Amino acid sequence: MTAAWTSAGPEPKLEEILCDPMVELLMRRDRISRQDILRAVQRARQRLQITQAQPQALAS
Repeated sequence: MTAAWTSAGPEPKLEEILCDPMVELLMRRDRISRQDILRAVQRARQRLQITQAQPQALAS
């Protein structure tokens, strides 16, 4: 018999996580806003795009 938690399921969307009441409480406690998190995610995405583009530029 396999335990239900041994395999991954679908991950929730970031917006769903940020709307969770427990997450909202933690964000309020940590004095961080939804916009702060979304800006951090956007910066990380931009950095990933730059990092992924660099090896291609070097290969050209």
